[in-house]
Amino acid sequence: MGTDDAVKAAEFLNADTVIPIHYNTFEVIKADANEFKRKIESIGKKCIVMNAGDEIKF
Repeated sequence: MGTDDAVKAAEFLNADTVIPIHYNTFEVIKADANEFKRKIESIGKKCIVMNAGDEIKF
């Protein structure tokens, strides 16, 4: 799914916080995580973009 579809999915799931994964692993799924973050935050959701090796606790 592309960026816009991922934003819609987050809306459908009513997610409060979204962490994008599985992007840029192949050329056909290249995406800008920061663009996704801007779009997610524009609908009132929180987005955490992580780098390889980052950790997060729930």
